[in-house]
Amino acid sequence: MPDGQDVALESAELHQQLVSLYKGPIYLLQSGRGFFDTMDLSLISTATVRTIGESADVTLDPLRFRSNILIEAFDDALMPENAWVAGLLIFGERDTSAAMCVNRKDVRCMITNLDPVTSQQTPTVLRTIVNHHAQCAGVYGSPERIGTIHVGDIIRLVKE
Repeated sequence: MPDGQDVALESAELHQQLVSLYKGPIYLLQSGRGFFDTMDLSLISTATVRTIGESADVTLDPLRFRSNILIEAFDDALMPENAWVAGLLIFGERDTSAAMCVNRKDVRCMITNLDPVTSQQTPTVLRTIVNHHAQCAGVYGSPERIGTIHVGDIIRLVKE
């Protein structure tokens, strides 16, 4: 507690204190596999994967980019997520919809050269990202609202 008192994680006292400080619902989550709540979310669009593949003259599997979220953007931009930095993405129209603050572009490393299925190296992939896209492909963000994301969700961008 703020006063230095130790309380059990599951205690009603701690829950009430957090609810009153946060001014909203608080949930204790437990995962059998563990998760990292300090790590960024990574997001890439199918347009970005296609743009890099066309520039590198290779068909790319989106899994090569190891992103948490793959989206299909209905935008004419070749790499639409670049324009979303400093924005908020809301996934779906439910009360339980997740929201993500887009913090920065995703600077890529040599792992993008590795095919995730065959482990075959394709050095032109990272070379293309470095030479034509300032070494960036996709974006990083942080959870703004815990919630669910469903395949087919409409994603809304809110910029201030």
